[in-house]
Amino acid sequence: MSELGAVSTPTPGTTAKVGFGVAFWVLAAYFFFEYVRPQDRIPVIGSLKIGLLLSCWSIYLWYTRADKSALRERVIRLYIAFLVVIAINIPFATNTHWAYKSTELLTLFLLAGTLPAAAILAEPAKLQRFFQLWIVFHVLIALSSMQRGGRGSGAFLADENDLALALGMALPYAYFMAQAPNVKLKGKVLYLTAAGLLTLGVIMTASRGGFVGLVGCLGAILFLAKHKIRNLLLIAVVALGVLAFVPSSYYAEIESINDPTDSTRKDRLYMWERAWEMYLDNPVIGVGAGNYPWRVHEYQIRTPDFDPRTTRLRGGRVVHSLYFTLLAELGTAGTVLYLAMLIIVVTRLFRVIKAKSDNPAVQDTLKHCSLMARAMLASLATFLLSGAFITVLYYPHFWYLIGFVLALSYCTTRAMQGAASDAHSANVVPETAK
Repeated sequence: MSELGAVSTPTPGTTAKVGFGVAFWVLAAYFFFEYVRPQDRIPVIGSLKIGLLLSCWSIYLWYTRADKSALRERVIRLYIAFLVVIAINIPFATNTHWAYKSTELLTLFLLAGTLPAAAILAEPAKLQRFFQLWIVFHVLIALSSMQRGGRGSGAFLADENDLALALGMALPYAYFMAQAPNVKLKGKVLYLTAAGLLTLGVIMTASRGGFVGLVGCLGAILFLAKHKIRNLLLIAVVALGVLAFVPSSYYAEIESINDPTDSTRKDRLYMWERAWEMYLDNPVIGVGAGNYPWRVHEYQIRTPDFDPRTTRLRGGRVVHSLYFTLLAELGTAGTVLYLAMLIIVVTRLFRVIKAKSDNPAVQDTLKHCSLMARAMLASLATFLLSGAFITVLYYPHFWYLIGFVLALSYCTTRAMQGAASDAHSANVVPETAK
């Protein structure tokens, strides 16, 4: 037990300090292989199935030795209910394989990432160190993608749009952590340099959806920042450093967002219309996870303007939208559950931001937690905006964010309860003094 450090963390509310431990590094390694994905670049690593082994190890450590308070959280119960909705539809889906694989994937995210993160990172020092690593992971991804012409390594980071989303979601952590009370000038420069590299990484993808997410991210940062003028100037400084490396072709690509004749824009609108029709026909639990591509041709054929000689069937293609994927594949049940989880996540983060204490011993911790909450909100804003144009429902970003939010909430709760306990102890009159 002692070698695991915070894996055996008590129920949220205690303030015991422990070392990082094996579990923390297993979890960090799990996320390294999940995001940086060296197995996609080096075949030998891929053949060793290290990612799978780390997944199993993370699950084992959480199941056998970790605090399981997160299972009582409403957001986790909604997550499980969401999995049930997906699983129920497996026998009725046109493609049962993809419905099953989607269920399996989201279950793996919960067991190997979300729940272990909620338990293992529920200490301020661990949370801070983890997101330092998180920034490093994404800077490595950004640098690698620049060498590949704006493309990622594989899986949910292969496509330019997917890569831009992931890098944009990491940007707020680098920006807000630069403002933490324990960060010196050198650290601030490193954090802001990382923010600049992540911004450049998004730009180098030439993704229009990524650009929308980036604008939303910067807007969310300004909205959430306490000192808006100072932060606006700071963003401007970082932006000026990035603009020197932006290719001229990027501006032309972004300007095409407003072109009503753009083929990509017209194609997405066409696919969204088919998704809406699919939802209307299957309003309760949808057509099944991962099944839009296997049903879309049916709805194309039904359209009044369908001409088999000129209409290109979209079978096998995703809908390119988080929201229309939800509606078409999981219906009202899945959509309501997802929105409920989203509301809880946002509510918990704003509670962290509002947490205050008069105890000087915990003020720095609460300030750091508040900055992390702002970073998570800005990261979520990026996800929701870019996700409007990308099929990201079965990507790990949102599901892991749930675990991060719970860990942050536990850190804040412990700090507040520790401050209250100290205040109570200070007010207790010793028996000998009576």
